[in-house]
Amino acid sequence: MKNWKDDAECRDADPDMFFPPEGVNIREARAVCARCPVQEQCLEYALKHNIEFGVCGGMSRREREILARKGSLRVVV
Repeated sequence: MKNWKDDAECRDADPDMFFPPEGVNIREARAVCARCPVQEQCLEYALKHNIEFGVCGGMSRREREILARKGSLRVVV
């Protein structure tokens, strides 16, 4: 059975791009996420599993925390 992660644009990218030190620009990671066909699934997974680190679904940890506080798991991308 195929997993949505198999179609992720980031699967062959440098992981350091998605897990930069705090305060480092995440523009490159966001660009990869923007063209990813499974961006929404990635973001939903990160929110559902409370992923605390890195860029997921085009959002930083802080952005995901804000979204989670609002109680929104579905995001229109």
